[in-house]
Amino acid sequence: MSLAKVFVSFAVVVSLLGTSIGQSKADLMPMTPAGAAGGAAPAIGAVGWTAIGIIGVAGVLCLYDVWLKINHLKNWDGSPLVAQAHPHHHH
Repeated sequence: MSLAKVFVSFAVVVSLLGTSIGQSKADLMPMTPAGAAGGAAPAIGAVGWTAIGIIGVAGVLCLYDVWLKINHLKNWDGSPLVAQAHPHHHH
């Protein structure tokens, strides 16, 4: 996932959270039938894609972390990796 998509996803989450802080206007909204495409459908889609994006980024970071550990570039216990000099054996 590109950095631009992550930034856009984050901006959408922030804007949605910012608009939800205000007082609810639900009593002023007319009821929409369940099957009708109302104004909330795009917002629900944006929230869904944002959640998928966040979960996807977390998944990629977890896989990268495991890859670093498997290739001995990072310790499994979280301690810092310290390079150790190994003596060369001459036969």
